[in-house]
Amino acid sequence: MSTGHDAERPPRPQRPRWGVRTLVFLGLTLLFGTLTNGLTGAGADGWTGVTSLAAWVCLAGAAWCSYRGLRSASWLGR
Repeated sequence: MSTGHDAERPPRPQRPRWGVRTLVFLGLTLLFGTLTNGLTGAGADGWTGVTSLAAWVCLAGAAWCSYRGLRSASWLGR
């Protein structure tokens, strides 16, 4: 039974989806890692440092999103 008070409340802000962000970063890590391996196999060593650095940055981003997601979980104590 609704008393009308539910319609007066503003909608709750949507929480960040840390798991989705983690998966995106892990996918980018896989992409850059594969690209680094392919470039090394093709003999184009000039770009392997850049793609390897990008893979490490994406891996750090995935770790950060995992940390933030676990920290914001409601079942963990604060």
